[in-house]
Amino acid sequence: MKIILGKFAGTFALSLLLGLSARADTLFTLTAANIPPGSDTFGWANVHLAANLTDATITFTANTAAGYLFVDGGSVAVNVNAGSWDLSNISFTQQGSNFSAPSFFDDGAGNEDGFGSFNQRISNHGSFDEAVASVTFTVTNTAGTWSDSDGVLVENPLDHTVAAHIAITSLPLDEKNGASNTGFVTDGRAPSVPDGGTTAVLLGLGLVGLSLIARRRKAA
Repeated sequence: MKIILGKFAGTFALSLLLGLSARADTLFTLTAANIPPGSDTFGWANVHLAANLTDATITFTANTAAGYLFVDGGSVAVNVNAGSWDLSNISFTQQGSNFSAPSFFDDGAGNEDGFGSFNQRISNHGSFDEAVASVTFTVTNTAGTWSDSDGVLVENPLDHTVAAHIAITSLPLDEKNGASNTGFVTDGRAPSVPDGGTTAVLLGLGLVGLSLIARRRKAA
């Protein structure tokens, strides 16, 4: 009985470890633009893969503290790494004053000016008065599964994975300020988002379980 419990403890901990690793988020930083200032932190795109390994929630967040917002056609774009997928749960958040609520829709594949074609775009065809601080949506892999969040998206032929259409405005954010410039931005990839040390803890538990198994087998 003790040996069985040891096996269970090690197997359970390692299973949790593998499951958590699959769900670690991947973060992209939007750092390059085809308009002045050319280089800055314009925003971020976070990819979260669910435990079922088929549903990935992608959230684009604009760097509103620096006066950036997402606007208009090709508002956000990704290059999905799947033979086929469904798009759902499009939502947004606004920040600032006097902005109207936009209506986002599936804009299919298309070009993000200067950064190549992406196979999934989310757009609203409103003007600056419908600019938003973030856009979130879910892609569901209908042709298989992803092993981890890093595999949800893939680079396009120009080596870009995510992109967005931004407006530059003045602070505090207010629709009445208008946009001083608009253009497209793309990614510089960051490492997967750390999980606060939980993986290390689970790895330790798994190793302890395996160690117990080895000791009990020796004793037997």
